[in-house]
Amino acid sequence: MANLSSLVHELRERIAASSSTPPNKSDDSSLELRFRTVIPNLLHAYVVPSSSANEREVIAILKLLTHTVKNFPGVFFHGKASAILPIIFRIIPFFAEPSFCARHGIIFETLGSLLSLLRTGDRDAYRQFFEDVMAVVEDVLTIASLSNNTSEPELEVSLRCFSGSLSGISPDSIVLGDIPVCNNSVDGIGIVINLAGHTRWQPFATWIIRVSCKCLTEGALNVEGLVNVPFVLAACKLLCYGDAALQMACFDLVRILGAILSNDIIPSENMIMLISTILSEVEDGLPVFRDITYDASLGGCLQSLYSCCADDVIKLTAGDIVSVFSESMQKTRSPDLKAALCGAYVRIAKLCPLHIWKPELLLNILCSPKPYYGLVDCFEVALSILDPYLVGETDNGQDCSCASLSVTSGCEPGSIGEKRPLHPPDVLNAKRQKLDNSENFKPTSENYSKMEYAEHVWSSLLSFIEYLEPPGGQANMLEKPETYLTALSMLCIVLCKYPRTKLSHQISRQMLGWIPWICEQAKQEKLTGVDLPIYLEALNCLLLKQSKRLFVFHFLRSEI
Repeated sequence: MANLSSLVHELRERIAASSSTPPNKSDDSSLELRFRTVIPNLLHAYVVPSSSANEREVIAILKLLTHTVKNFPGVFFHGKASAILPIIFRIIPFFAEPSFCARHGIIFETLGSLLSLLRTGDRDAYRQFFEDVMAVVEDVLTIASLSNNTSEPELEVSLRCFSGSLSGISPDSIVLGDIPVCNNSVDGIGIVINLAGHTRWQPFATWIIRVSCKCLTEGALNVEGLVNVPFVLAACKLLCYGDAALQMACFDLVRILGAILSNDIIPSENMIMLISTILSEVEDGLPVFRDITYDASLGGCLQSLYSCCADDVIKLTAGDIVSVFSESMQKTRSPDLKAALCGAYVRIAKLCPLHIWKPELLLNILCSPKPYYGLVDCFEVALSILDPYLVGETDNGQDCSCASLSVTSGCEPGSIGEKRPLHPPDVLNAKRQKLDNSENFKPTSENYSKMEYAEHVWSSLLSFIEYLEPPGGQANMLEKPETYLTALSMLCIVLCKYPRTKLSHQISRQMLGWIPWICEQAKQEKLTGVDLPIYLEALNCLLLKQSKRLFVFHFLRSEI
């Protein structure tokens, strides 16, 4: 150990000095030779996968390996397979040791550094290792299924794996360590790992899938053309057997695969249905296994699936996604999941009938405590499909933009439109109620034509915008003005693209009417809850629209 201490001390000094002084090749060679002498002894004495292994000693050696690989790759013959693979196969069984679960991240970091070196040093060995990893995922699915169906969940199960990689290494060529005796296979080539019980196979499956993700991202060119259908299906099916950590690993893998594979290899329909089932399991808050990290991983997977799957898959899964859209948007704290849901909603709206994607849901979500900016895209697509000149009638040539410069507290419904609008009784009754009861803004119109549906949406928008007067008026006492100002701002950004609708005229007047309230909040230093960037963006859109209209108006008058 004295030799190790002096070696570690020298290593630290060399790493610290490497940034300020040019490398000395003779010193490096001397240090590499000393490490090649010490590392096999350290691995043999301390890095032995078992429940009785000393965690502190194992982690210390692995950290030393990580630093050595990164700073002195020559110790490992610059990625020679016979130097790297035996160490990797000594480390991998630790993923199946329950006592090391808290340290799996450090173990994965060491494994990753070794794989990076192998990728640059021996491409063929790296490709074979990835093929073995895919086979392990398929085998673990069998173990998971067996564990789930048997009456003895702790039934002894051992997995022999990585035979392809080991068969390419001659025992005589191993230079820095061999396979531990406890993991040696007695009936063939490979390493044997104990995967008895979910406390072993679940974390092992999780990290093996993460290893495959690392190979696909960092070594994409090296493993090109190797991904096969059985591996993809096995990884997707493991979602049904895993805990939250395993599910997140599977989500990440599917997200990566979606970027590099054709959509006919990934079971997109089943994956989307599974995701909608997970999102639907919400009663009081989120299920315990769902947090912001989990939702971010799920959102990345959903976004990847919906961006590459066929139109038929969108149509088959649209109802399931829409059924969880509103609730999930309001419950989750993950921007990634919100972005994925909005992206899915946009594609559904472009492909499916109105009664499937239910545009009235957007108003319900807009009433939530923290409206998500991505809803702007959803509203834009919804209005473009419904026809903006149905959703609020045109002004028949009158310049509404000029009139909107006068700041008022609201406008009468009778002045918006030339024909009698359709006002569902539930919408009119809701105008002076708390906006939290947003179900009142819901036209039930599965059997309506596109024109009728558009008129209902117009009525809902009209009542909604009319309600969003600035606080202080006799007709309106908002309890959460910051939330409603954000909702109004987002609608303004959308409707500014349709300046010749009287609905746009009304929202312009409401936006300007909020300025005195904002100024008063600023004086009292109470602007912390106000989303000023969105409001200012909406105001900018409004002013640009008006300046453009005024320019055209004066140009035409000068021509006349």
